[in-house]
Amino acid sequence: MTAETLKKAIKKRDLPPLLYLYGEEPFLQQQALQHIERALIEPGTEDFNREVFYGRNLDISQLLDAVMTLPAFAPRRLVIVKEAQHLATDAYERLIDYVAKPVAETCLVFSADKIDNRRKFFQLLKKSDALVDFRPLGEGQVPAFVRGRLEIFKSPPMPCNSLCCRLVPVCTK
Repeated sequence: MTAETLKKAIKKRDLPPLLYLYGEEPFLQQQALQHIERALIEPGTEDFNREVFYGRNLDISQLLDAVMTLPAFAPRRLVIVKEAQHLATDAYERLIDYVAKPVAETCLVFSADKIDNRRKFFQLLKKSDALVDFRPLGEGQVPAFVRGRLEIFKSPPMPCNSLCCRLVPVCTK
């Protein structure tokens, strides 16, 4: 899945039960995580329907318990594993059965800087289109990205003589 496809799924609130966000752009990953959370978690149900784990020293039994728990007062739960690149080797093996048949009421999102395509775990994720690569923005993508950020923060257009405008042509002339 591409980052753009994920963005569309978030807008529709039609997210798959498994996502593995990775790549060289941690800012874009964190931004996607925030949007996923807003799309899935009803305000006031965060304590019941969102759990965050970290890859280093993760107890896989606790993670599996979390993803098997049904949502409370909402249609879905969100379980996040940050820094997933630090998962122990045996953790990937223990998650293979879950990856093959995830719980529909839970959205399990991993966030990491890299993946190992040789592992069966990642091959299964790739087959189910759950891998989302956040690559650095290309030179041609930067102006649109800056325009989008300005729209989010409702910033007025920059005057054409500003330094930022000369570096990134986003102003209106």
